[in-house]
Order: sequence, then C-alpha cells, then structure tokens
Amino acid sequence: MIAEKAWAKLHGSYMTTNGGQTTNVFTHLAGYPSFYVDHTVDGFDWDMLWKRLMKADDRDYCIMT
Repeated sequence: MIAEKAWAKLHGSYMTTNGGQTTNVFTHLAGYPSFYVDHTVDGFDWDMLWKRLMKADDRDYCIMT
C-alpha cells in the first residue's frame, strides 16, 4: 500500500495511475528488476515458477505477492 501511495503521489493522484501492477512501482521507484506472473492461465508451469522464486531468493531479491 505504501508503494501504491508513492506511485500515485509521483503521478499526481490515484486517478492518473490507471491501475497497473506492483512490478511497475518497484521498477520505476527503486530500480528493482521485476516481472509479473499470471498463474491463472491454463497449463501454468508451477515448477518453473518455483525455480524462479528459489533463484530470486538465493540472490536476495525482494519477493512480493
């Protein structure tokens, strides 16, 4: 919620942010590499996601939901 508030403040208001994903906030405000995962698609590869999460954790990346 704090990141969303900072994002809205940067853009003048919540109305101007057009929704978006938290990944956008961290990329632009903090320079963190980020990606969005849509796990609702048919045939989603949960093993691939787990491997990416473990790799990110090993590198001490910020992981958020």
